[in-house]
Amino acid sequence: MKIGIIIYAFQLPGDLHRLLTHIMQESDAYVYLFRHSNVPMVKTVCEEFAMSERTREHVDAFWSMIDEILNALLFLLLGLQVFAVPAGTHVMGAALLAIPITLLARLLSVAAPVAAMSVGGGFVRGIIPILTWSGLRGGISVAMALSLPRFPARDLILACTYAVVVFSILVQGLTVRRVLMHYRVGERF
Repeated sequence: MKIGIIIYAFQLPGDLHRLLTHIMQESDAYVYLFRHSNVPMVKTVCEEFAMSERTREHVDAFWSMIDEILNALLFLLLGLQVFAVPAGTHVMGAALLAIPITLLARLLSVAAPVAAMSVGGGFVRGIIPILTWSGLRGGISVAMALSLPRFPARDLILACTYAVVVFSILVQGLTVRRVLMHYRVGERF
């Protein structure tokens, strides 16, 4: 259970780590300007003067490297944890059944909003299959399954989660380019 919580804690949402660095560096400017100015001006001045472009590049490079190291550590820990998942015919059957169920759930969760928003048109041809197939799952899913308390169905949930994540990374991740090319979306990039 604890390894799931640790893995989950390593996953900072979006650019939060870069934001934290910028806030720490710019805090003096914020304090000074808040006493004498309004919020939009503070944001503009701090973005403009608090960090040089070269410093921003170094900060981004630093956090990108940290992100890669933590992702490598995450997948190493996930790989080691897979040995704790019991293997049996009923577990494997449920794990294989979880893959199409997850894809169907993704299809439904994508198709409904896209259909509602496409009343006026303007969507790329094949957007629903593209979004369905490119919805990859990874470390967060396994971390959440690992953080579940011990109960009878925990191992089954963990096995199903691992199956979906492995399928997502290996099959979907390696074929998403083909899906984009099939719908002629990849040619635009």
